[in-house]
Amino acid sequence: MQFTGFLSIILYFPTTLLQIDEKAAIEIVDTLCQVATQRNREVCESLYQRRDQSEENLETERSLAHLQPDTYELSLIIGNTNKQFQGERKSLYWHRNLPLSPRIVNCLLMTLEAWLYSRPTRTDLEYSIAIILERSSTVAMLGVLVTLAKRDPSLLTGALLPLVSSLQLLIWLEFELIDRGQDYGFDSVNARSFSQADIAKLLEFQRLPYRKIDLQRWILSLWINGEIPSEAQLRVLGNWDSYQLPQIPEVSASRALRIRAWFERSNWQEGEDSEGNPCLQFVGEIPRDSEADDSPLWNLQHLQATITCRKIIDGEQEKTLELHNSLVSFLTNEERINCLKQKLELTAFGNTIWASIAIVLEPPHQELTQELEADLELLAESLVDLPFAVDSFNRYQRHGLDANAFIAHAAPEIIKRLQTNRKIRVAAFRCLIGIRNEDTSVFVRSWLKAYGLKHTLTQSLINVASQVARLITLTHMLAYARYIRKATRPDGTHIAPRSHDIAAEICHSEDPQTEEAWLNLQDDLANETLQSISITNAFEWIPETLSSVIQEVPTRLLRRSEEALDWKFFGAVLIPVLTVKVEDAEDETFLDALGKQVISALVRDREKLFLERQSDSENHRRSDRQVHLYESQSHLLDAVVEPNNLNFLAQVNHLVSTLRDWNLVDCIILCDVMDVLIYRFTNGSIVEEHDSKLINGTADIIGAYLSEFRNRSLPDLRILGRISDAWEKLVELLSRDSRQVNGVACADQSLVRFLKRFQEVLLSYYQARQNLYDLGRISQYKQLRRILLKMLVQRSDLIPTSRNTESELLVQMLAELWDCDRNWVIEKQARLQDLRTLLGQLQQADALGSGALADQIAYFLAHLH
Repeated sequence: MQFTGFLSIILYFPTTLLQIDEKAAIEIVDTLCQVATQRNREVCESLYQRRDQSEENLETERSLAHLQPDTYELSLIIGNTNKQFQGERKSLYWHRNLPLSPRIVNCLLMTLEAWLYSRPTRTDLEYSIAIILERSSTVAMLGVLVTLAKRDPSLLTGALLPLVSSLQLLIWLEFELIDRGQDYGFDSVNARSFSQADIAKLLEFQRLPYRKIDLQRWILSLWINGEIPSEAQLRVLGNWDSYQLPQIPEVSASRALRIRAWFERSNWQEGEDSEGNPCLQFVGEIPRDSEADDSPLWNLQHLQATITCRKIIDGEQEKTLELHNSLVSFLTNEERINCLKQKLELTAFGNTIWASIAIVLEPPHQELTQELEADLELLAESLVDLPFAVDSFNRYQRHGLDANAFIAHAAPEIIKRLQTNRKIRVAAFRCLIGIRNEDTSVFVRSWLKAYGLKHTLTQSLINVASQVARLITLTHMLAYARYIRKATRPDGTHIAPRSHDIAAEICHSEDPQTEEAWLNLQDDLANETLQSISITNAFEWIPETLSSVIQEVPTRLLRRSEEALDWKFFGAVLIPVLTVKVEDAEDETFLDALGKQVISALVRDREKLFLERQSDSENHRRSDRQVHLYESQSHLLDAVVEPNNLNFLAQVNHLVSTLRDWNLVDCIILCDVMDVLIYRFTNGSIVEEHDSKLINGTADIIGAYLSEFRNRSLPDLRILGRISDAWEKLVELLSRDSRQVNGVACADQSLVRFLKRFQEVLLSYYQARQNLYDLGRISQYKQLRRILLKMLVQRSDLIPTSRNTESELLVQMLAELWDCDRNWVIEKQARLQDLRTLLGQLQQADALGSGALADQIAYFLAHLH
């Protein structure tokens, strides 16, 4: 069961504890899972309570539809007893970094998954599984075992047999594709702090092919084919009938009865398939109770239909004329529509209708019937009043199989059917905001495909994006102030609200001034009276209707850089725009200017962050702001400084120039820009000439900027991050990983050129020196070794004075120089003397290997003639 490579990346502190005391480590992880699970349940119960208190609450219904808490526990047969595991269905995917799940718990569960893969023997693995089943009590922990079962299904007949015993788990497994539970895992932004090799290993780990195996089908196959002992089967079926079936929630009862019928071996008999091959065929009947109320089966069937539609939209499946005609026939058949409405849950019905509409409008376009066109015109009118959400709970959801996702995709085509310009603009505004940031991105991509970049309304939507992003944060701040006012105790104290408290305040509390501000912004866009402002100026923009109530917001909150804009929404709008395929020079000019605006806004936000941290330090307050870019900011920066963009170096120049204007040394944002290039070449096998120009040009621009500060003391600089990290990253950039020998040779030349230009400052940072020595140990870096030898002889102050990692690397580099370039060394007496001088200094420092190398050189010289 050995699985190497990714372990060094995922296994960190928790692994040490697992090695010391595996039982204690697993109990700790499960305890944290219990806390997160209980918190999720409290949120769900709160949402149910709000829904019961209000006849129509779309936000609450959407939230519950996302969580889908059909039940909060499942039962496994362990030994001779039923053990309960707490958690709802989607906690099965916490180890896959599911959105809105607790990040710390995610990391621990990933670590546990990797730990299981690393068990050296089958016995060790089964021991670890037994500990998890015995010591844990949460569905999140079982999610790791479910993935392990996919990797090695044979475990289901032994150590993982308890998973087979859970009827509720088998029901939940039917939803895995719908939940997109296995689609997550790899965090490309945060992974950039790893080396190129480590990123590749992480990608390999997260893309393991067995993750998307249909485990329910595999379990059924093992069961029917007798791989699971008959004694165990009888015990499981008896437990289902006597204990588990009565515990299944009503919404899943029909599905449970169907699964029960599948697992009755007498319902299967040997037969032949269409080609005459022997096979097992199901000859049983779905229990009558299930047939009497077959709504769940209809829901499942039509969820599969929405998945098909999603695949067509994503380009994974081709739209056929037959499918188009079938959907048109369905959408224009009132009897079929009414029948479907009676059979399906209301949410599933809406999902199915909108998925069908989205596919009908998807290319290749076909002529529509007059009846369907009339229906689409009515739907277009409904988009003028389309509800949108600005609370964080709704906006951060990810779900591509519901009505909102399909509305976002189809809306640009449907909006064309509106009769007045004002209605078109209002509908576009509301669809732009949408319910979720994911829907916003889908709408913008679809809009650009339908209307293009030059369309007047496209330009208006881009212009209004920064004001929408600003108004979202203002809405949150005002909700914060209202919550504080309500929660303040008589003694003036209060408990700081959590994010879901603010979300609830936004959804359920009336705020006439904020509502007026949203309507005014909508009217400005609709009436074409919107005053265009720069992104940076949007940081300070406050609508006139909020100018008085904004005084209620605590000053410190109002000044926080993270409250300037909702970067998640802003990125959802601008990333599709910045990455759209340009049609001509006019488009390119527009996107170049937009990219520079984004860079200026990011730097302004970073400058505000520096001032906040400086103020916190001066007032002896602990800063709760992270110094790194937020994920949404990082993605936005990636879109601006895209290596395929012909203006890439111009944007890097603009970034450096803007940093100078704000007197800010932001090493973190500079490292992120370099990571864009490094990450690009991690996935490529050949470094082309254009790529080399980008690498060298970027290194020169950033190197020249950083070298400006070599004679200034750190306290005098306004710094985010560490300058030494930026120089280290420059070395990594110039030595980009290439699988081609000529790529290494090119990197060798680039490093030598860069080192000659910036040697004074570059060599003053020990980690950058170590990285250069480390590269020098690679045989192809011939010119780098030669130039380092010359420079180090002139800079004896850089030679280590004690045995350490740097001295060891330096000796190894000199050994490589002697082994691969001996003739060049002895060609001139001065070079040989330089090498011996360096070795002498390293011997005095007791550097590992220095004496042996000196003896080797002396022996060679003694026998040279």
